[in-house]
Amino acid sequence: MTPLLTPRSMPWLFFAALSAGLAFPGHAAKKTTYEPFVVLPAHRFETDGICGDLSGTATAGNFLKGLQRIETEQGVEFRRKSKVVREFPDDIEFSLEGKIGTCPGSLPNSATSTVLNDFVNSLRITADWTDGDNGKIVSNLSVTTTPPVVGWMTEYEEPRWGVSITIPSKGVSISSALDVSILSASGHKVMNFTFAL
Repeated sequence: MTPLLTPRSMPWLFFAALSAGLAFPGHAAKKTTYEPFVVLPAHRFETDGICGDLSGTATAGNFLKGLQRIETEQGVEFRRKSKVVREFPDDIEFSLEGKIGTCPGSLPNSATSTVLNDFVNSLRITADWTDGDNGKIVSNLSVTTTPPVVGWMTEYEEPRWGVSITIPSKGVSISSALDVSILSASGHKVMNFTFAL
């Protein structure tokens, strides 16, 4: 005969159920720990008779190293050790580099250094912060370009070039996303990427 639950046994039943709920939560928190840099995806472009590619990294001093993104049922939170992080640091720097030449990408190269330098120096960079439905144009970004550099076998090498972009981010919510576009003088896309943690 199955024993009946008595009033004396009810507290133990409640305690067991509570313990089981604590031991087996619905979803475990998902944690991502960042390195000192974030790798940006490589991008190949063909515009205004010039072909090339760019790839690189995003850095922010020591800000990213050890930063944790924690996803729970309640939402996303960023922490460093036990401290909650709510904003980006003063600046974020994007360092990009790649190869560049004439289209189609064939060797020997037919583009002169003057043509390639003019293309690189005439690039226009735009950036926008977005957080949900709110957007803000970045007006005071800093850009440094590295002109195409070739080795001693000039005709049979694709020159290397680079772009460094510094974005002011002081006071920007860490949940925001940054959209960056690199455009040629004619307005055609060279590269665009979104940076978000």
